[in-house]
Amino acid sequence: MNKKKRYSISVLLLLVVMTITACSGKQSDSTDNTVVAYKPQYSKYEYTFDKSKEVYSNFYGMFIQGDELYCISSNNSRMDTVNIIDISTGEHSEKRLDSTASYYRTGMGFVGFKSKKLTIYDENFDKTGEVDLSKFIAELNASGESLLIYNGSNITMDTEGNIGIVSNMNTLYMVDANGMLLSRTECPDNMSRIEMVFVTNAGSWYIVCGGMNYGDTVFYPVDIKSGTFGDGMEDILYGDNNTVVDICPVDADDFYIFSRNYVYRYISESSTSEELCCLREYGVEIDSQGMGVGSGFGVFSDDTPGIINYTGSQTDGDADVRNIELVTFVKTEGNAAKRTELVVAAIYEPTFKEREAVMRFNKYNPDYYITFKTYLDEDYHTDDRKEKVRLAQQSFNNDLVSGKGADIYFSPYGELDFENLGEKGALADLYEFIDEDSDISRDDFVQSILKAMEYKGKLYAVSPDFSLNTIVGKKSLLGQYDKWDYNAVYELAKSHPDAILFANSNQEKNLDKFMAYSLDMFYNSDTAECGFDSEQFIKLLELAKGSGTEYDSSADIGELLKDEKVLLYEAPIMSWEAIQCLPYYFGEDISYVGYPSNAESGTVLRYYYQWAVSGQSQHKDGAWQFIKSLFDDAYQKSCFYFPVMRASFDDEITEAMNYSGRSKTDLANGVEVQLHAMTQAEAEELCQLVDNATLVYKPYDTVESIIREEAKYFFDGVRSAEETAAIIQNRVKLYLEENN
Repeated sequence: MNKKKRYSISVLLLLVVMTITACSGKQSDSTDNTVVAYKPQYSKYEYTFDKSKEVYSNFYGMFIQGDELYCISSNNSRMDTVNIIDISTGEHSEKRLDSTASYYRTGMGFVGFKSKKLTIYDENFDKTGEVDLSKFIAELNASGESLLIYNGSNITMDTEGNIGIVSNMNTLYMVDANGMLLSRTECPDNMSRIEMVFVTNAGSWYIVCGGMNYGDTVFYPVDIKSGTFGDGMEDILYGDNNTVVDICPVDADDFYIFSRNYVYRYISESSTSEELCCLREYGVEIDSQGMGVGSGFGVFSDDTPGIINYTGSQTDGDADVRNIELVTFVKTEGNAAKRTELVVAAIYEPTFKEREAVMRFNKYNPDYYITFKTYLDEDYHTDDRKEKVRLAQQSFNNDLVSGKGADIYFSPYGELDFENLGEKGALADLYEFIDEDSDISRDDFVQSILKAMEYKGKLYAVSPDFSLNTIVGKKSLLGQYDKWDYNAVYELAKSHPDAILFANSNQEKNLDKFMAYSLDMFYNSDTAECGFDSEQFIKLLELAKGSGTEYDSSADIGELLKDEKVLLYEAPIMSWEAIQCLPYYFGEDISYVGYPSNAESGTVLRYYYQWAVSGQSQHKDGAWQFIKSLFDDAYQKSCFYFPVMRASFDDEITEAMNYSGRSKTDLANGVEVQLHAMTQAEAEELCQLVDNATLVYKPYDTVESIIREEAKYFFDGVRSAEETAAIIQNRVKLYLEENN
């Protein structure tokens, strides 16, 4: 291929030496019974786009063919560009195509479909012809049908120019090189849909059909002139989660099959398939949409399969850099040692962030790989959602306590009581691993965070990042209070009878704010003692009721705070920018007073994605290897919030002090903020908030639920504050005694 290098490209090869075989099912054997292992090899390509040109950041079509990677992208003018990457040299060329279309890989090159026309391209993406499908489409319309083509492998063409088209996932049309209909066939009666059509290099046509049950997949040979199907082949796939995402012909009538979890090769001579690789073991994640943004597939010139993943990530925050990762498969003969599976249990389906961490670990760890076990299926958003969640939590907890659950536990919403589980021996103390690890120590963490995550000197769960929650107000109003407690809040409210304490709040929300981090003032779970009938708690109830008037939510919060119509603001601090934004709300200097409590600082630490190791796992060392990977530099720099490792946190502060990005941004509620490089004073203020924080965010517990339930009767005027406090006292005391 005659290439003109148009972009500056750096290529970094990350070669992975792995010694594992397929994770389940059949094992590939040669004729002399030698075990064959297919080992992924990763290549990371960093593409630096010419800043003088329009950035093509919208990749939506990816292919592998020959020794080239193809990435179709579109610009703001809706013009398509194919980016062609030579694997051996890393050179990157581009070709501007006619317009935005849908593109499909064929054995002879590529085809693009748009506006009733099929454009034919060779392997260099040079246009070689065009097929007008308007007569065929008109024929369909005359019979009351319409052509519905979805993204994916729904159009293909053989060397004779015959075209296979899947419409609406239920009808196969075969069209000749002149655009005339050859045959029309409906999906087989015992199948629910036609997922794709493909043709082998020898000219044999097949369709792939999905069954009535998830995961049921059948291959059917097709006679293109008659439109009849041959006998269905049901035993081609045999692993779990085997939805087919692409088929790639190779070597006459053989073809590769890419499923969500496996790569297979179909051997036409024996009419059997062999499993080449279990993808999940190696950290390969395939986009469920097949030829969507996430992944593309193909066969190299040496007849080996490949996967290309568009990560969408940027290098060093440079918006002109895009990363693409190539996965090839190296065939190795000889017995290979299988890695050990580690199971991560979670009630809910993990998000991309968790899957990304697991996939990264699976790519490079030589001894272990991780799979997820979730207890709540994807369709739980139904009328019986609460019951499904309850049953999932019950099953999860039962397995956890019995040691049957997993090696690692993941909690994204703080729904697990790690402290209680740890004391019962269900969880391992991670300090034991940290103290024995030569690469990491307790001193490497942000100390306030580490202290907040531990319980009675032990560390049962960790989070890779954190944020802050606090209450702020004008320094001119709050600077007079030596101690920020209920008395101070009461005095503030009393001195401003016409003002509202909190923005966008009511009586119930105010009570939540008051008691969220101060309940230890009123009860002790260890001794089963409580004092909710005290004068102080009665005063708290009255304060919540008296200051709970709601304001007009459409009003400008900035103006309300500046005019002291609203006195306090509950502020999340998820990045350094908040330190600059918050003073703009008030129009003057502010005080970070935090939540009323007995703590020296009312600032609350909030961490999100907690991980724990089972105390009964047989592979604690492997589980720790994964947990430890969440604290390395690469992962810490990718955190959504503040990183928990001190070095990474300090690096983030340094970057903020060298900030040279956008100068202005519009925040919520119409408050306009002029952002600038973080000052030394601002950096010190943020660090002080972090280092002095001792309170930890926790979801509602049973005691809080009792208080909220009974307080409503007081807010509605059914009971007095004294009556309400007495009932709360009795209910909480009974609960503590029963559970002590």
